[in-house]
Amino acid sequence: MFNSASFSQVTEGEQINLITIDINNFWNIYDLAKPEFKVSHFKEYLKNGTRGLQEFKSEIKNTKKLALSIRKNSAKYEAIRAASLRSKEDEQAKIDKGFNRLRALYPSTIYPDIYFVIGGMNVGSKTSENGIIIGYETMSVMGNESLLPHIMHEAIHVQQNYSADENRLLGKCISEGAANLISELVLEENKTFKHSNDEYAYANEKELWKQFEKDMKRNRLKNWLYDGKALGNGPKHIGYWIGYQIVKEYYLKSEDKKQAIREILNIKDFKVLLAESGYADKF
Repeated sequence: MFNSASFSQVTEGEQINLITIDINNFWNIYDLAKPEFKVSHFKEYLKNGTRGLQEFKSEIKNTKKLALSIRKNSAKYEAIRAASLRSKEDEQAKIDKGFNRLRALYPSTIYPDIYFVIGGMNVGSKTSENGIIIGYETMSVMGNESLLPHIMHEAIHVQQNYSADENRLLGKCISEGAANLISELVLEENKTFKHSNDEYAYANEKELWKQFEKDMKRNRLKNWLYDGKALGNGPKHIGYWIGYQIVKEYYLKSEDKKQAIREILNIKDFKVLLAESGYADKF
């Protein structure tokens, strides 16, 4: 759970706290470690990292896995070195602008610390009580020209104030769908509400929904999230798409859009929001 009390709101025009010291520390140790890249070389990097890197350790797993990843992917790490070292310069203004847009839609916006770290090329981001942590090497290798869309998705998770049912299938999918929808609104990419899984999902929408209803009762998350495939075929993580459709319908039906965003970020009963969205009535 994100601890919003840890952060004060930033007034418009101020910079969000973007922390990149772990990137500099990584490359200092990387240069000392090559070409062997022994496990012992990276113990200092993980031990002396920022709070963000300490949180990200659970994704890196351990020093042995980090060193193995670097040995196997040294060319990929080298390829992102220059961009990573200028990441604060490249991303700060974009991030500040994104959060200012978010606050225009949601005046209660929380501004978390954002940490850029370098990990084991396996996890792109994590939101914790300390803020947002971005695995820069993973996001860069994925070919993102800007990290802003991914950062804003995580920023929406920071704003979400949900009931305990967030941890059940419906809540988790709505949580992810809301993060996608609102980040699109922030980035002004909402004109067509297109999604990467649209072609498959719309072609199988009724079947997907019927299966989702069954899995809601059983609380079967793995088919919809965590690389699962809902119908045994098609794209992974289709639960994001289902949650997005529910939230989109709720948003589009609302006359007061700012109020709708406020409600979407403060859901106390996910089943009520589903009913009020009217999404299930389509089937």
